[in-house]
Amino acid sequence: MLSGIAAALLAAGSVGGGRFAGMRLVAGVLAGEGGPAAAETWTAVQQGPPFLVLGPLVLMAVIGTVLATVALVRARADVTVWAAPAHLAGFVLAGGEFPAAVSVLGEALVLAALVPVARAALRG
Repeated sequence: MLSGIAAALLAAGSVGGGRFAGMRLVAGVLAGEGGPAAAETWTAVQQGPPFLVLGPLVLMAVIGTVLATVALVRARADVTVWAAPAHLAGFVLAGGEFPAAVSVLGEALVLAALVPVARAALRG
């Protein structure tokens, strides 16, 4: 049940995160072109109605990741002991606060943590 809840939250979070990332890219291009409205455009994306709508969806991704990590801890006998810490560490590193190389490393950790999960699912 825990993994189902985590999956639903992660699915909603990925929709919100993808849309928010796309809006930020567009706002970055518009702000990069300069002009008097550049700062207003960036502020509208960061603090305006789109952020208020998509912010909770992005929060669902964070909660879903934590719940997925808890599910991995509970399933460590079937999966592996290192999957949960690798999953959580990868999520933190891939969050975008670090240089691109660190983000790529974080995503590689998340993928590595999912390999034993897929293997266990195929066995069952």
